[in-house]
Amino acid sequence: MAMKNFKKCVSCEMFGGIDSFLGTNCKSCDKIFLLEKKYETIMNMLDVQATKINELKETINNLSEEKECQIIKQVEQFKEESHNKWNEVVQNLVDKKIETVSEKVTLVEKKLTAQSKEDIDKELKKNNIIMYRMPESNKELESEKIEDDKSVVRSFLKDILKIQCEDNAIKTIRRLGKSKGDVRPLLISFRNLETKGLVFQNLSKLKDADESYRRISIAHDMTINERNQCREQVIECKDKQSKNESGDWIYRVRGPPGAMKVVRVRRL
Repeated sequence: MAMKNFKKCVSCEMFGGIDSFLGTNCKSCDKIFLLEKKYETIMNMLDVQATKINELKETINNLSEEKECQIIKQVEQFKEESHNKWNEVVQNLVDKKIETVSEKVTLVEKKLTAQSKEDIDKELKKNNIIMYRMPESNKELESEKIEDDKSVVRSFLKDILKIQCEDNAIKTIRRLGKSKGDVRPLLISFRNLETKGLVFQNLSKLKDADESYRRISIAHDMTINERNQCREQVIECKDKQSKNESGDWIYRVRGPPGAMKVVRVRRL
């Protein structure tokens, strides 16, 4: 009868109308079955994705470690290159500094050497005078010529310049340059500066001497620097003299070596 229109579900063992079945399962069980299939499929997909994610993570981790190693290696290389470059820069700077200092030291040494030579020359020359146009001896031997020059100079100091000095006041005396027929300058070195000072103080007495003595002139024995300074001051004298329109004044260089100056003297 009516039971013929009913069917038992093999899954849930529930009875239902035939029209509520899909095969041996009721529609409800069939839907559940389909959902379970979908769920299983999804879970499988999730497992696959999880596996891929884990593999990807591992790959990323491996890549990160490799990258980190590369970065560390690059940093170390950079540090080494920077260190070497810095050492090179510092070494270049040090070399240049040493070169500069060496040049300055060399320059200072040259200046000190020049100054020392200048100071030594000044010391050696400070008691000297140079006498020009003092007649030379006709003797043959050099020693005899020197003795004649000493005798003539002593007479000149005593009789012409009126200077009272000891016979040994002259330390050395010699002619400058080679004999070529002209009268050579006479270099006289006194034993003290006082005698030299007396010579310059009494030079004005030459104007009252015989003509042969009035031709004689006397100058300081100067260093190269002192001669250059004197030369510049002589040029200054000539320049000022050329600009002196009145003609009442003459300009002369006066003073000891190292302290010479241009002075104006009234023309007599």
